[in-house]
Amino acid sequence: MDLPIFVKKMFRSILISFLFTLVFSCSQKGEVNSQLPSSFFSMIDFMEEEKKWMVNDNISLTKILSLNGETDTLYIVQPNFASELDVFIKADINRPALSDKYRVDSIFSSGKLYKITYTANDEKMTTRKLGVQVDNQNKVVFIDIRLFNGSPITKNVQHLIYRPKNGYVIKNEQYFMGNKDEIMVEGFFKQKRR
Repeated sequence: MDLPIFVKKMFRSILISFLFTLVFSCSQKGEVNSQLPSSFFSMIDFMEEEKKWMVNDNISLTKILSLNGETDTLYIVQPNFASELDVFIKADINRPALSDKYRVDSIFSSGKLYKITYTANDEKMTTRKLGVQVDNQNKVVFIDIRLFNGSPITKNVQHLIYRPKNGYVIKNEQYFMGNKDEIMVEGFFKQKRR
């Protein structure tokens, strides 16, 4: 039985697509892989571990606050890290209800995971992008988060950066009826002398 021409072409294009996917899904330096894992990176679990070492290692905090270019510096001997890291915890996307709301891109280097990025498929999601970079021992070295909240009158865009053992940056741009305010908070961790 002869198959119609369009069916033959469809089978050929499916076969070519399959081979193309197979060839480019091998781990090579800088390769990007868009697979959906069973769970996402847990910001909650990661930040809980961070809080533990901060308390155990007696970490103090230097905080630089900036509002529209005006800066102030605070030295906090006993920081409340639950409060300090709350904005990162609220950006967590590791929930079953969100499993189809994000595209996952993994970058490998020399066969090892280098970076994983979660990008929102839905414009209604507050956490629009979450990127996690790891070292050769699979330890987190850098977290980059983009958040968005908006209404017809106001818009709030946040860029969060977290560097384990070093500190964090929270950049907040608030738009209200044509006016823009820029708020930036930089936190630097320091171990106190015993």
